[in-house]
This record gives sequence, C-alpha cells and structure tokens, in this order.
Amino acid sequence: TRTTINAIREREHWNIANIAPKDPVTLGLCSQRELDAVVAKAAKKAGIEPDGEDDAKLGGDKEALIAELHEERAQAVRDAEAELSGDADDADKAPVEHTAETLFKDS
Repeated sequence: TRTTINAIREREHWNIANIAPKDPVTLGLCSQRELDAVVAKAAKKAGIEPDGEDDAKLGGDKEALIAELHEERAQAVRDAEAELSGDADDADKAPVEHTAETLFKDS
C-alpha cells in the first residue's frame, strides 16, 4: 500500500531493521537492460548527468555488442520471413537451442 511504501522510504516502517533491498533482475521482475533504461530515464528526468564511466569500462566492446545485437535482430527477421513464406526447409534450419522461452512458449 502507499502508506507502507512511504513508511519504508522514510525509514519509519516498524520492521525497517529487517528490510533489505533486493535486485529486481535477480528476482526476475525485469531484465538488466530494462532496469538500466529506467534508471537512465530517471536520471535524465532528475537532471543528473551520466558519468560516462560505463562507456569507458566497455571501451570498444560497446560498439561490438551493438553490432552483434543488430545482427541477431536482422537474423531473426530473416528467419521469420523465411518461415512465413515457406522457403525454409527442415534441412536448411539450424539446430534450435532449447531455452525456457522456446520450450514453454504458447503455441
């Protein structure tokens, strides 16, 4: 409830000594990218300038990661278009990597 949230924010909750923050990514509430995007948006709204430390730590890896993600997206689009057009044969398909998403997706 709002009163509980406000009490925790103001550190006035009756059980504040036993309340510990948890990482929403490890709890499965969101992905790290989503969390980073929300934090960046909140920082921008608050007028906080990014340090640029993360960019310096990543170095050239940032561009490589972006290029890799673009290629993955393009490959997914090509695969989807081939499947929709019926051009994909069973022999041409790459082996499917089974993940929780592929095994439990709704058909």
